[in-house]
Amino acid sequence: MSIFAIICAIVLAVGLVVYLHVANWIKYRFTFPIVLGLFAVTNDVFAVVTGDLQVLAQEVVISAGFLLIALLSSFTQRVSSWLIVAMGLLSLGLYSIVHDSFFINSGIPQWWPEFSAAFYVVLGGYLVLQALKQEPEQPMLFGESEKG
Repeated sequence: MSIFAIICAIVLAVGLVVYLHVANWIKYRFTFPIVLGLFAVTNDVFAVVTGDLQVLAQEVVISAGFLLIALLSSFTQRVSSWLIVAMGLLSLGLYSIVHDSFFINSGIPQWWPEFSAAFYVVLGGYLVLQALKQEPEQPMLFGESEKG
């Protein structure tokens, strides 16, 4: 286990949250679904490095599930979206830890499981806390845009 990787992940996750606040991206409901979507495909990139099409296909199947979660969350209101993405990120963190139980992707760096798990848990935890601080939302009709 790499304590250094975990510390770096925490610092980078907090840095990302600070950046999103400073840049005022936090107000957009699509911000965190995009973040989940981007991180969902990192193992796919590692599979490309190996050149093994079977490993790539396995990684793509898994990442497709997380991309679906990101897509579905983008059709909900902000607080609901945050909770859906938080569950996606926390699940992605758990998947990072148990990944090698399913199959081996030799392109994944040795430090990646603990780094990504810590990163995703910090972001997911942040989103849960943000959602809990918000007031309950009124239901939004399908296709209706969020105000504010």
